[in-house]
Amino acid sequence: MSLADPRAHSMPTRVQKFVAPPADCVRDYLLGTEELLFVDAPALNAFVVDELPTIALTVAVGIAAIGWGLSTGNLVIAGLAMVIAGILLLRLQIRRWSQRYTSYVLTDFRVIRLSGVFSREAAWIPWAKVTDVRIEESWLGRIFGYSTVHIDSANEHSGLADMKNLRRPRDFYLVLTQQVHKKQMGPPAVLED
Repeated sequence: MSLADPRAHSMPTRVQKFVAPPADCVRDYLLGTEELLFVDAPALNAFVVDELPTIALTVAVGIAAIGWGLSTGNLVIAGLAMVIAGILLLRLQIRRWSQRYTSYVLTDFRVIRLSGVFSREAAWIPWAKVTDVRIEESWLGRIFGYSTVHIDSANEHSGLADMKNLRRPRDFYLVLTQQVHKKQMGPPAVLED
């Protein structure tokens, strides 16, 4: 491929593919005839709600460290508190990367969870093995618009039971339910919002 070839600029490099979130490379995990129906991921607002105590502690430690350092001139204690705040921030960032690098995928053949920042894991269940589907909405999830969909399968040890903190849980749930009905019961029922 020459530099003049327009495809040369649209082809992802190995580094770009390595750092790409799973949502950007879902098609790499699909079979040739498999149709992509829906892709979702954990919601940022769910992360903020879940991590609010750590966020508040990090801010409090940071403010306390600055206040301590300015009022007493004791930079060792202030520096130690800032290191602790930095560690808490790093922990938050790692947890967010973990969520950002998770995708929940529905195809016409299966349910897939793709996850991983440095290494990638793909877990899936074919529609024929799905036995039950339920949606769980906490009161905060209802307020902020996220919830978790649980999938039970004939294989209890599939490792793919919870689609946590979905951004579009109702849409995900409807497509999931339609596919389960279609594959297990025949033509899909028309589900209304």
